[in-house]
Amino acid sequence: MNKEDNESARTSIMESLTESQQEAIVYLSNEIKSLRLKMNEEQEKLKKQRMDDKVSMNLIETLQRENKSFATEILAKEKTVESVKEDLSLKQGQNACLRDEVVELEEKIEELEGTVHGLKNTL
Repeated sequence: MNKEDNESARTSIMESLTESQQEAIVYLSNEIKSLRLKMNEEQEKLKKQRMDDKVSMNLIETLQRENKSFATEILAKEKTVESVKEDLSLKQGQNACLRDEVVELEEKIEELEGTVHGLKNTL
């Protein structure tokens, strides 16, 4: 059947129907068109939502990678800080020892100066 025959058959069928039947067919045809439009709109909304979800998931994955990298960097810096603290504590201990040695040397110098002064007086 070609398009003209199809149209002719449709017209013939419509003419054989009562007016209320024709109105019902027109109404139902319009409802079908309306539902198809709504269905297409919903499909487009769904496609857009899927794309938005995909973008959001990509963003989340990127942020997770950045957070992981940042956390790794922070842990490395914390280890460095701990190492520096340990070195500083060691250096403070060494400085305290050196101060004690300086005090001892100053006391010995005073003692030697006293001995030298005493020897000068006896000569």
